[in-house]
Amino acid sequence: MSKKSLALIIIFLISFSFVPNTQHTEMEDSISEYRTKESSSLTTVDSLDNVGAQSDLAVDSENNAHISYRDSTNGVLKYAFFNGITWNTTVVDGSGNVGFSTSIVLDSSDHVHICYFDDTNSNLNYAYFDGENWNISIVSNMSDMGNSISLGISSDDNLHLVFYHQIDYTQPNIKYAVYDGESWDISGISGGTTSGQTISLVVDSNDNVHITFTGSGLSYGFFNGTDWQFSSAAPRGYLNTIAVADNGKIYISHSSGSSWYGHSVDIAMFDGHNWTTLPAPPYNDDQSRPSAISTDSNGYVHIAYYTGRGDYGPYGCDVRYASYNGSDWQSYELETWVRENGRSSPSELSMVIDSEDYVHLSYKNMMDEELMYANTIVDFDMDDVRDKFDDCLGVLGTSQHDRAGCPDADGDGYSDPTDSWGIVDGADAFVDEPTQWVDLDGDGYGDNPEGVNADMFPQNPDWRLDLDRDGIEDSFDDDVDGDGVSNDLDAWPQDFTRGLDTDGDGLADFVQGKVSGELIDFEDGSHGAVGMHCADDLAGFCMPDYPPWIITSNSITGSYSLEQQVWASDTGHFSISFSANTQDVVTMQVYISSFLIEQNCIPILLDGASVDYGCESEGFGYYDNLTINVTEGDHVLEVYGTVLGEGNRVDNIQLPDYVMSSNEDEDDDNDGISDEHELSFDIDSPCRSDPLDANSTPGNNSVTNSIENFHSVSYWWGYCEVYLDSDGDGIMDWEDSCPDSFGELGYESETPGCSSKSGDEVKSSLDKGSSLALGIGIGLIGVILLVVFFVRRSGKSLQEGSVIIENELQENNPLIETSSSPDLFSEHPPENTTGMLSDDGYYWIEWPIASGKWYYRVPDETVWNFFENKQ
Repeated sequence: MSKKSLALIIIFLISFSFVPNTQHTEMEDSISEYRTKESSSLTTVDSLDNVGAQSDLAVDSENNAHISYRDSTNGVLKYAFFNGITWNTTVVDGSGNVGFSTSIVLDSSDHVHICYFDDTNSNLNYAYFDGENWNISIVSNMSDMGNSISLGISSDDNLHLVFYHQIDYTQPNIKYAVYDGESWDISGISGGTTSGQTISLVVDSNDNVHITFTGSGLSYGFFNGTDWQFSSAAPRGYLNTIAVADNGKIYISHSSGSSWYGHSVDIAMFDGHNWTTLPAPPYNDDQSRPSAISTDSNGYVHIAYYTGRGDYGPYGCDVRYASYNGSDWQSYELETWVRENGRSSPSELSMVIDSEDYVHLSYKNMMDEELMYANTIVDFDMDDVRDKFDDCLGVLGTSQHDRAGCPDADGDGYSDPTDSWGIVDGADAFVDEPTQWVDLDGDGYGDNPEGVNADMFPQNPDWRLDLDRDGIEDSFDDDVDGDGVSNDLDAWPQDFTRGLDTDGDGLADFVQGKVSGELIDFEDGSHGAVGMHCADDLAGFCMPDYPPWIITSNSITGSYSLEQQVWASDTGHFSISFSANTQDVVTMQVYISSFLIEQNCIPILLDGASVDYGCESEGFGYYDNLTINVTEGDHVLEVYGTVLGEGNRVDNIQLPDYVMSSNEDEDDDNDGISDEHELSFDIDSPCRSDPLDANSTPGNNSVTNSIENFHSVSYWWGYCEVYLDSDGDGIMDWEDSCPDSFGELGYESETPGCSSKSGDEVKSSLDKGSSLALGIGIGLIGVILLVVFFVRRSGKSLQEGSVIIENELQENNPLIETSSSPDLFSEHPPENTTGMLSDDGYYWIEWPIASGKWYYRVPDETVWNFFENKQ
């Protein structure tokens, strides 16, 4: 056994114990894990050591997420950002025991600013990234790192910071600091409790500052640039965060209890006049950490929170996301079991809704000690249309053309009409027909030319049909299908590939037309559309049980794809033969798996030449939509396997358009002689006949019938010989002993074609001439010997000389034609000869010619039978 075969067997055995699920939905980044939960995606940003505590999140001008967080194992401040493709992480401050209560913002240049506690030195620090380096400075000296801080930024890139300060309890310990790029201006603005409570700040679109903190109850503060104004938002308030909508409404999420754990989340709302409490979000109790809050472009509020009403016990086991549309909440789980009962509570949630109404969240999963990131869309009715662009908020809908997110009964992308949105506004004119949606002229037929009951004249209510699209309405068009055959002669007036049917047998005289290329998508559950070729090691016995590629439901798209098997190795492949009408392309989907080693690109060959489609033999998993250029003409596409390529998949092979051309009816005039046979003779041959005229055959046509003294014709494929009867006695001249005079003697006579009165004279003359003939014969022998002598002297072969003589003879006899003629001196007639059809229903031929031997055959057979005259 070869080493290659042994390797294949080992890989085959391993594949049964480890078969990864590689169904392609989206190529996974090498850093991040993507998991889909309803309409959200969940990503593990950092899983090195015990990371993710004290996180905060912001987005840049491209709406990419940036997260500040603590690495508890190493006691450092870390920062992660998403560049649109991958997540990247770095250490900002590694001085030790830092990174508590982080808060992050980005300025107009997308530079990062982070404030955080340094527990080693009891400092509130500020870190700034200028595009190249991190710069760290101290904002204020602190004595207790247990309280939160909150950072915001205004349109002038000034930083606004609020925090608890516990050094001097006789002074207001709610501190507000502003950084202008050079120094911090810190002032005390109010007093509050000091037992590890949260504080939250937001700068609105008008650069006004809003804060919330725990005072005598839930306190709210507003700074208009000159003065602070404070009010009570609710009697109780712990774990509070704040958000301000573009419409001016203020929302604060907070604990409903008088302590920081064991209570549900409440939402306090200020409408510009009064504070009210919204209905409680669903699945909402046992809060032990702050919730996160934000607002979308419609002014609706969204929160993320922990709930103990999951499957694994109390005190914040699950993470939930909820949105409120002004009357109802919509809520679903982001992740379950993020902590184990009895362990420390999950760290803070952070949430931002960006300018495109995408929701971004960050938090720590305490079970796995990982930093998590989730994103979803603001889509209250869950129709996959962001509320920012949803024209039918709160109503499930899939329309996308005239309106977004509205009901669309036939699924064509156009919304169903309503009282407030009619057909004139762009609503669907055909709510139950997915191929039509517009009817400009109101004639009841859709304007999509490719749809059902199409109107080819959308501006003219009186005209509709134009099959050949020549601009002439079919009722006025003499050639509806545009095939060049008028409607009254066209047996298929609406089929441009077929026209005449001369003999009326239901088969077209000729078929020709452009045909759309085939899409090979394997959705029929078979690989019959491609040719299978066994690997060299399995040649001769791999089919049908062990083909190199099989149908699999582990598909790229749709229900099925074609998947390589381990025994395909690098020689097992499938092939497709196709034609292209002009320069075109072949498209296909390819997924290349990796098993044990890095991926090995699938070899693809077009007409035996390798196709470079950009695949590189590195990485683990490759997916692409390939486009292969092809020229006009016939082609063969081959897709090979690889030695370790089990799981490679191919799907949706789109072949180019081609021209169909065929002789569907082989005998158009139904005269018993095929069209090809009638046209096999030279253009000036008397046997050449009209394949569309049943009265015109190689043996009976206007040319043969016009030949003077015509007797009969002998023909077969490409060969024609005409026989004359000059005296009209029925005996062909070359067999007529008296060719110039009519005679009644037949072939049974020694002198056929002569008169009985002159027969004896003819016989006598023949006897007298026998001696003369003998002398002439001896003389001819001498002449032949001389010819041979001179031919050899000239350097030619005797065969060449005979060809010259034969050609000269043919030139002297223009009524004998030979084209692709069979062996005229064979003992039996060749099978491709035709002969003459007699009234008895048999074909007859004299062979060899003028031998007196006749053969016959049945019309459906090719074998000639010798006729024995037993009379």
